[in-house]
Amino acid sequence: MKSVGSLTVLLAWSAFAHAQAPAAGAQTAATAPIATPGRAMPHRTRHKSPTGALVLSLGTTFVAGYGLLLAGAVLTDDGNTNNRALEHGVGVATMLGGVGAFLVGPTVGRIYAGHAWNGWLGLRLAGLGFGLLFSAIVIAADRSQDPIEVVFPVALGGAAYAVGMVGEIASTPSAARKYNRDHALDINLAITPIRGQAGEVPGLGVVGRF
Repeated sequence: MKSVGSLTVLLAWSAFAHAQAPAAGAQTAATAPIATPGRAMPHRTRHKSPTGALVLSLGTTFVAGYGLLLAGAVLTDDGNTNNRALEHGVGVATMLGGVGAFLVGPTVGRIYAGHAWNGWLGLRLAGLGFGLLFSAIVIAADRSQDPIEVVFPVALGGAAYAVGMVGEIASTPSAARKYNRDHALDINLAITPIRGQAGEVPGLGVVGRF
């Protein structure tokens, strides 16, 4: 839902006093303008930084993702330590965290930009699902003796995933700019009737969305 605040400034004027205007010295008490149906406007939202959205996606995917994978690989490396089992367990958990960051990272910037779901994410999921599904089918059919039957679906799914990942990261700045355009300041002018003790007079309504 868009977050928008509303500000209404009403300027009213009257050419002549009504024939049955109140006595001299009495002030005309103007009431609120006649309400007209309109769409509800949400509250104000914060500006989204296109550069910040891109940094979030790149940082989560490559810095956090690859960093955790590298740290996990170091911890699980063979070594002569007294806490080998503990280090191995921590290393595996760290690598799993890196895989998670690598998978989720491209979408983090778009979540910040307010447009989480996108076609590039769909392509990534399709590529990942295709590679895993057909690899499982080949292995379950006990036809893993032929490397081509395993490599081909994995390579095809991996290529689709890579294209989706690059496209999703590259599109994060435009997603943030779209969010800012959708929530930009919007001012409308409209002639609005104003009701007072002298009757209804024409007024100018200025409505601002921000």
